[in-house]
Amino acid sequence: MIDYSYTQNRELSWLRFNQRVLEEAEDDRVPLLERLKFLAIFSRNLDEFFMVRVGKLRHKVERGSGHPDSKSGTMPVEQLQAIYHAIPPLLQRKNQAYQTIFQKLGEYGVKEISADELEPVLRQTWWRSTVPMLRPRILDTHQDRSVLENRQLSIALYLRTPEGNGTIGVLPIPAFLPPLEFPLEDKGGFVRTEEMIRKEAPKCFPEYEIVDSCVIRLTRNADVCLGVQTWGEIGAVEIQQNVRRFLQVRSKQPVVRLEVSQRISSGFFRALKGRLGLDDCPVYLDSTPLNMDGIWSLTKRLPKSLTRGLLFPVYQARERYRNEQSLIAQIQKKDRMLFYPYDSISPFLRLLQEAAEREDVTEIKITVYRLAETSNIVPLLCLAARQGKCVTVFVELRARFEEARNAAWMGVLQRAGCQVVYPAGEYKCHCKICQITLGREGTTRYITQIGTGNYNEETCTQYTDLCFMTAEHQIGLDGAAFFQNMLKRHPFGTYQRLMVSPCGMHKELMALIEEQSKLGKQGYICVKINSLTERTILDELRKASEAGVEIQLIVRGICGILPGISGKTERIHVTSVVGRYLEHARIYCFGRGETARYFISSADWMTRNFFHRIEIACPVEDPDIKAQLAWILRVQQRDTEKACFLCGDGSYQRKQIGTEAVNSQDVFMKEWGRGTPECPGGGDGS
Repeated sequence: MIDYSYTQNRELSWLRFNQRVLEEAEDDRVPLLERLKFLAIFSRNLDEFFMVRVGKLRHKVERGSGHPDSKSGTMPVEQLQAIYHAIPPLLQRKNQAYQTIFQKLGEYGVKEISADELEPVLRQTWWRSTVPMLRPRILDTHQDRSVLENRQLSIALYLRTPEGNGTIGVLPIPAFLPPLEFPLEDKGGFVRTEEMIRKEAPKCFPEYEIVDSCVIRLTRNADVCLGVQTWGEIGAVEIQQNVRRFLQVRSKQPVVRLEVSQRISSGFFRALKGRLGLDDCPVYLDSTPLNMDGIWSLTKRLPKSLTRGLLFPVYQARERYRNEQSLIAQIQKKDRMLFYPYDSISPFLRLLQEAAEREDVTEIKITVYRLAETSNIVPLLCLAARQGKCVTVFVELRARFEEARNAAWMGVLQRAGCQVVYPAGEYKCHCKICQITLGREGTTRYITQIGTGNYNEETCTQYTDLCFMTAEHQIGLDGAAFFQNMLKRHPFGTYQRLMVSPCGMHKELMALIEEQSKLGKQGYICVKINSLTERTILDELRKASEAGVEIQLIVRGICGILPGISGKTERIHVTSVVGRYLEHARIYCFGRGETARYFISSADWMTRNFFHRIEIACPVEDPDIKAQLAWILRVQQRDTEKACFLCGDGSYQRKQIGTEAVNSQDVFMKEWGRGTPECPGGGDGS
């Protein structure tokens, strides 16, 4: 029998995490425009949750193939019902937060203008330039439903024909139109594009009487994967064509959610659902903008005279390892580590440039999951290839929602002479590893970089991540063996220092937990990850707690284990930090003091990371870097401003502020890498 008393369903756990994001938008201590950004993040998170998690559950229900959830024992249909029930209270809080924020922004001159408030000449000029791009439709046939793409805003109109019959017209809003218009330069007023179009929409249906209208948005199932296993050896052009076809198929998947902007009549509602074929689809009323992406353009377009004090102060990341010695020489002397976003990514970029230009560098190999839209890493890899280096790039085309961008970068890399490999087996390549090979006088040396996050200059300023660089020979040999195995389309092999999934990481972590269990109350485990759901790991942690081991878990999002359950998880404590930056680094610690073993990794503790993805965890043995990792973990455990405790019922509770209020991310911004007594091992010589 499975014991569900100390575990919880992952979907409901995720919704509680997203509620924490919403709470940042409700927090008066957060600058107003940053609170708007948190609302946009909350909404974008919820979009992806419906596209992927709800889509997967609905597919299981439709196939009748679902099994009970291993953490709660609930069937897919029960999980869906629980999700649908949990959403409306969150939307009510979102709507209230949006209204509150804009009431306060109005004091600074930032306000939404209705289409009726615009000068008629201005509105008509805008409409004449926009109407050629619109494609009004009457929803008469089953095929008409597919014109509404995933997450696309549309104006829905309840129409009456001259004969008195009711029908539905739709006016899809092209994604390339800006979400907001700013009619008054250097002012804080804006109007939403969908409201402008809605105001003029009756002109697109002149032969009908307009009974009612609203803004709608469909969310479609995106839980489909690019079938690279069937492609064989094809070129970049064929790959991009296949990706485009896949994206077209994904955009027409079944609908999993309908959102409407206002209350509408029962007749309009029934006709809308009927014409869209959404009888069993959840419908949510949301009076805030259904597409919150306009928030980002708003914060960028507003004049600085208005945004001063409404955004977080600009943070300047530290530039590490800037002395005259080459970066490769510095790494050969001592292991180095960057902590994003508190450190700049520029040292890693300098490392790639140095590798491209040095005569004794023969090879560069790297795995790619999500690159920036404007990447500096790709040009450096191309430079290395043009300089005669053997550059091999493993590009994961199945990174969800990054398929088109990754396929485009593949073409750029191939044209520059790089060998580009797309992992085509059943395992998605999620690990972050880069290796530089140096050869001189018959000897081979390696610089190996292991990361917890993507090679992405944009996310390196938004997410907390670690970048570890080492010249340790055995790690280099393991890295070289890993890449050789990947060229054979699988990661399986023997590794002395690296933990690699799916070929051993899970087993090794289970052994490390069991090792601490044998120490009883002298044992200690501290893990910082994004998600924790794998059932056998949860059971092993429960056993360790029963043995007396102190277990500190810093889990940002989904947490499948419930702490504080009598006789089972009383020694387990779970902290979750949600703040200015997205917590993304993964650190594993087993033991205390000098004998503690530390690892950094790309892997969360989930079934997919252990058994369905290629992941790497790298040991860290440099005393200074171990001390830095220990300090990061301590500071996050001490956080009283952005951290919450997970309670035994699955809810989160704010920590009680004692004598000192601690915001861990503020501490990192002030102290990281400065060589202070609070932060060990700082300075460029560390």
